[in-house]
Formats: sequence, structure tokens, C-alpha cells
Amino acid sequence: MGFMGTLWSSLVPLRVVGFDKILNSYKSVQGLDETHLGGWGCLKAYDEFDHHSLMLRLVDEIGLVF
Repeated sequence: MGFMGTLWSSLVPLRVVGFDKILNSYKSVQGLDETHLGGWGCLKAYDEFDHHSLMLRLVDEIGLVF
């Protein structure tokens, strides 16, 4: 039986309010590296082959982008 679940959320960008605070939290606490993609905060683990595994976007109200 294979793994049935979500491995990463790169197709579900997160809408965040405290962008710098949350970005620093993902980088310092969880050890993710920042990659750049326009106005998005993109993060990934050091051993990932993809460009990013998590996307953050600064908005007025939290939630999912799509």
C-alpha cells in the first residue's frame, strides 16, 4: 500500500498577515530555505528538487489563495 496524503502544499499558496514574522518562523524554526518567485515568499527544504514546497502571500485576511 502506498502513501496516501499530502506531501507538500506548493499548489496551495497560503495567505498570511504577518508576512515577515511567519517567513522568519518557517526559516528559523522549521529550517526551510527561501527561494524567490516574484512577490511570493517561497520556501523549500535543503534537499528538495522542486523550486519550492510552500508559498506565502501577504494579504489583509488569512486563508488559501485557491
